[in-house]
Amino acid sequence: METDTSGARAPTWMKVGLSVSLGFNLVILGAAVGAFAFGGSHGGPRGADRGVVSTPLLRALPEIDQRVLRQALRAEHAHLRESRSELRAARAAMVVALRQEAFDAVGFATALEAQRRLGGDLMDAAHSALLDHMSSKPLAERQAYADRLEAFSKRRAGRRE
Repeated sequence: METDTSGARAPTWMKVGLSVSLGFNLVILGAAVGAFAFGGSHGGPRGADRGVVSTPLLRALPEIDQRVLRQALRAEHAHLRESRSELRAARAAMVVALRQEAFDAVGFATALEAQRRLGGDLMDAAHSALLDHMSSKPLAERQAYADRLEAFSKRRAGRRE
């Protein structure tokens, strides 16, 4: 049983389609392997914690200490969770003020003040949690933290030059 292939060729569009499909499948496979191998989100903070926990003061901490501080913030400052909806409302008010024909300076200023106040509350809570956490650490751990913080600052300063 021989098959005659002399006159049957795949159309060009089919070759292109199959190549694109193969490429897409390889991208998906690479993303899946990368997420599995490297942990997907790279262990970074999510949601409302991102703004506070990504500060150099907290990023210089070991990952386990970062987790402890995030948990403490969530547990001790649950009222800050409600601030997210207020922040979104303030941001929406800023957008409205900016898009009006006649600029609404009062509305914009009010929204800015709300964001400053809510952000300040969150930073105050984070600083308090960090102070409590570092107060319980032995000298060797505090010195290691100081080294990481200093190295982080030097790397950032080097990028600006």
